[in-house]
Parts: sequence; C-alpha cells; structure tokens
Amino acid sequence: MVDSDVLSGNASFTNINIGQDASTLTAVPGVTGNIGVLGQQADLVTITNLRQNNYATTAASFTLPNLHMSFESTSC
Repeated sequence: MVDSDVLSGNASFTNINIGQDASTLTAVPGVTGNIGVLGQQADLVTITNLRQNNYATTAASFTLPNLHMSFESTSC
C-alpha cells in the first residue's frame, strides 16, 4: 500500500481492480485505507523507472535496488 501524491514510471499490472473503496482492500492482510478514499489493488505490479513523493508505504515484500537516500537538516 502506497500513500503518495506523485507517482510516475512504467507500470505493468496483473489482475488489477481500480476504483475500489480503500477501506475494503484485501491484497495485504490487515492493511486497509480510509473509508471513502479511492483505492486500487493488483495481484502483481511491476514498475520500472519509478519516481514517487511518498508519505507511507506498507508491503509484505519490497525490493529497492540501487537505492539512494539523503537527508538535509534545517534549522528554524
């Protein structure tokens, strides 16, 4: 489950269900979205060249080859 406001890349979905109420998603047992929020789920998703602005991700399995992260400290 991904909570993001921007997601881009080349995606391939197998057995996708789009437009389901996020509170009724069943792909990840015990994980659901909020009532009334648009949701989608699939048996398999492959995304290449992924770029995302993410708030949260929940997954049973998650592979991130060549991951690069950086953090910047700001003072007020």
